[in-house]
Formats: sequence, C-alpha cells, structure tokens
Amino acid sequence: MPETSSQVIGSGSGARRRPAPESGSESRLVGEAITAAKRGDLEALHFLYVRFAADVARVVGGLVGDRRAAEKITGQVLADLSAVIEQYEPGQMQFSAWLLRSARKAALSQISAPGQRHAPPITGPGRQADRAAARLSP
Repeated sequence: MPETSSQVIGSGSGARRRPAPESGSESRLVGEAITAAKRGDLEALHFLYVRFAADVARVVGGLVGDRRAAEKITGQVLADLSAVIEQYEPGQMQFSAWLLRSARKAALSQISAPGQRHAPPITGPGRQADRAAARLSP
C-alpha cells in the first residue's frame, strides 16, 4: 500500500494539513478497492479504512477539538462506510473528498448536538452539501 505525504495549508495556528494528491497507482488502487468494497469485499473495506483513517481523524479532530469524541466519530464514519459506499459515484468527486465531506458533516452534527451519542449515518451527496464542502476544502 503506497504512503502519501501531506501538505501544510496556511500558517500559524490556522495551519492545517491536507493529503497530498494521490499518485496514479494509488488512485487506481483506491478505485479498485471501492469497486470491490461495493461488492462486499471486506479486505477492500479494510484497505480503505487504513488508507483514509488518519485523514478522517485529522478532519474530525480539527472540528470537534476533543480527542475522544474525534476517535468515536472517526470510528463511526468508517464503520458506516460499508453501508453507504454504494452511494459513492466516482464521476461526481474524488473518493477522499466524498469521505472527508461525510466526516465533516458528522463532526459538525456532533458539535451542534453535544448530547448526541453517535455520529449520524453518512448520506449521499446533496447539492447544498457539495457547495458547502467545496468552500471548506482547500
């Protein structure tokens, strides 16, 4: 499994990291894993989990500011992946953008409802959510 580096965006306390663009071979591996995961392949789901867990945790952690809550939300987002991966449409956006947008939505939901015990399930893309995610994405 290829490793990717991250890039620092901004400076000072507002600096954040974003994943470096996927190489062609990694993009192909991710695409193959998505196709296999949609067929129920657990190894493919595990590959996607391992590949994107740190990115999801970083996004969620940056929004909720609490390590335990971030771990819980990250786990829920990734656990829900097997149930919602069918909703991902490769032609619409990159998988990482789709997954990170879902993670942002789950984290923001947790922030707005502090008594909530679990992150909400990931839902399919909506036009307003896509615009909002585009504004949040570097």
